[in-house]
Amino acid sequence: ILLGALFAVFFMTGSAMAIYINPIGGGNGSETDLQTIIDDITTGGVSSVDFVSDTVGGEENDAISDEEDSYWTMTSAGGSVATFIIEIAGYQNINNFGIYDSADSGNYVQLFSGSDHANNGADSAVTVTILGDGSVEVDGVDTGVDFAESSFGYYLSNNTTYYSDSSLNANGSDQMAAFQGNNSDEITIPGFAARTWEDDAFILVWEDVNGGDRDFNDMVLLVESVQPTATPEPATMFLLGAGLLGMAGAGRKKILKK
Repeated sequence: ILLGALFAVFFMTGSAMAIYINPIGGGNGSETDLQTIIDDITTGGVSSVDFVSDTVGGEENDAISDEEDSYWTMTSAGGSVATFIIEIAGYQNINNFGIYDSADSGNYVQLFSGSDHANNGADSAVTVTILGDGSVEVDGVDTGVDFAESSFGYYLSNNTTYYSDSSLNANGSDQMAAFQGNNSDEITIPGFAARTWEDDAFILVWEDVNGGDRDFNDMVLLVESVQPTATPEPATMFLLGAGLLGMAGAGRKKILKK
């Protein structure tokens, strides 16, 4: 029973970590695929980070696990900068992006609106700050919104709102993937100076339709001075495994006692 439980836990974990990102843009090659988008902003033309494919394509990508990218905190008192990279979507005129309170998904602050897709969002960047009292500022201006928690999630909305926390989405669908910088690649986003993609910066990629073509190029952004807040899976699995072993040990003692 113990071995079966452990096997089930690790099987579910492995499945949860995987996110399929279509290596063919638009599902039929009609759009620029995600890997090409990132290669195009990378000095040298080739990113060291793998963005596409997974089990369906037979290759792994470097997205962090779904459990890790649900909620985030800021690592700088000056706030987090979100920079628009590109948007290739039928919903680009109505896609809105922002952050929401981890304690209440209905409490949110919009950072980019549908109109920001013009010129693929060139020169579009905002700085969002959550102050000690929970008040949220965008570019130094109080939004009038207060968060109950310092942690937050990201959302994309059009006719439907999708959350970085997949459990809030219909059928638990994973609509966002996050890729962490490695302190080596240099990227240049149109309208901005080149910068090193550091490990406190993440590229967020979105699929804006539940059950869509899974190309995740519908909105692509860079967020800086943030870190995921979820417990890393290895630690979670260790605690879970230790608990199961403890239960097994207790059961064995009872048997020996009898």
